[in-house]
Amino acid sequence: MAATGLRVGLGHHRTLTDDDEPLTLPWFRPLDVSTEPCDNPSLYPLDYINQWRNGCRNTNIYRTLKVFGTDLQEKFLGPFLIDIDNSSWGNGCVNDVADALEATRNIVETLVSSCEVGEENLRVFFSGRKGFNVEVRPEALKISGSITDQIELSAKKLDAIVGAVTVRGNTIIDKIYGSKRGGFRLKHPYIRLHSSINSWIGNEGKEIKRMKFELTIPQLKSVTADKIRQKSEELASSFR
Repeated sequence: MAATGLRVGLGHHRTLTDDDEPLTLPWFRPLDVSTEPCDNPSLYPLDYINQWRNGCRNTNIYRTLKVFGTDLQEKFLGPFLIDIDNSSWGNGCVNDVADALEATRNIVETLVSSCEVGEENLRVFFSGRKGFNVEVRPEALKISGSITDQIELSAKKLDAIVGAVTVRGNTIIDKIYGSKRGGFRLKHPYIRLHSSINSWIGNEGKEIKRMKFELTIPQLKSVTADKIRQKSEELASSFR
């Protein structure tokens, strides 16, 4: 996403508790010229993202999956996103993400072997709390056309991938793209920024911080869930 002239919406939410439901909160709060949160949604050039990180202390920050042009018209979705979570809500400090890790391994194997996606066209991230994000270049899955076409193709591709893998325990694959009467829609239109901190309050009242970070394919295949959580917390604690 290094192209010039492209814009995205930016969002931030406060530190949550385990009882909060993020999607019910008014967290879409772009920064104004004084870098303080404001209530009026705006679109920002890609090179503004670093300023956004600084203004929000690199914590609980997102961008829109839709990317816009300088004319503020929707240009494309990027990337194709698979969001794998452990759905057991509770003390985030002890959430078991081992099942989500296994599902992520299966999804990557399906993408490479069945969907013929080259490893150079996908990225895997620990999301910073209880799951993983797999990102794929849309063109590697033959996703193109208008935004409406891209959403429909993404929804159908996600359904096919979900149907091809087995998940166990409390693992779920989020319906980023979904169908509705009369068409398809983007159900979860935001993506947590790479290398940003996921911060929340656990059941014991203590703030927990983990950083979203990228895993190489060899790491995905070999590293344990405990090691992933440990590195995520170390990265968050060392961020200045």
